[in-house]
Amino acid sequence: MEGHDPGGSVALAWPAPQPLPPALPVPSQPAVWHGIGTVALVVAVALAFADASIVVLALPDIYTELDTTIVGVSWVITAYALVVGVGALLLAPLARKVHPTLLVGLGLALFAAASVGAGLAGSASALLLARCVQGAGAAMLLGASLPVLSALRGSRAAGMRLWAAAGIAGAVVGPALGGLLTQLLDWRAIFLVQAPVAALALVVAFRPPRVEPAVTTASSRVTGRVVAADLALACVGAASVGALFLGVLLIVEV
Repeated sequence: MEGHDPGGSVALAWPAPQPLPPALPVPSQPAVWHGIGTVALVVAVALAFADASIVVLALPDIYTELDTTIVGVSWVITAYALVVGVGALLLAPLARKVHPTLLVGLGLALFAAASVGAGLAGSASALLLARCVQGAGAAMLLGASLPVLSALRGSRAAGMRLWAAAGIAGAVVGPALGGLLTQLLDWRAIFLVQAPVAALALVVAFRPPRVEPAVTTASSRVTGRVVAADLALACVGAASVGALFLGVLLIVEV
């Protein structure tokens, strides 16, 4: 566009610059990842609880294939429950100092690797070792998953409800799921199926918001005691079911 100044020279008039449209907000954590992370973590927690009793109906097959004793096969349940119970108590102080997300990731990695080891075990000793490692991973997962779930759901109460619901569901479904896999496939499938589930949860474990180490308060101490009590109750329940089933197995063998 042209214009004339008073001296007779020609001046160019450029159009005024238009303002840029406002930038769209870029969410740091898309809502879809919150949903995926929540579901994956809930399934992993349920699986860790289920593992306390998931092998109950597979004990006769393990007993026969690995050529072990009644006492030896009983440790398939006891070893896992014992390591989870003791490990959760020992890891409680650590969970208040280390980022919970890191503990969840490490626990899932151990759980997945040990599940593969248990599924490929060629002896009772190898199976028991894998179950101990699996229990250590489950202890890390169960102890540190509560603050992560609380961050995902927006409150400690909501995270606690989700964690408890996953634990109850896992404890209830565990024996039936193990029996179904044993009947349709093999007792080794119980462990081999768990590995990809834990691996998938591991992939999304680091997507949730960064959770800082919890400050020790009366509320957090009470929550820690509730978690420890729930884990202890689950371990005792699994041990009781296993002992009852082993008693029946022993009577049949005699």
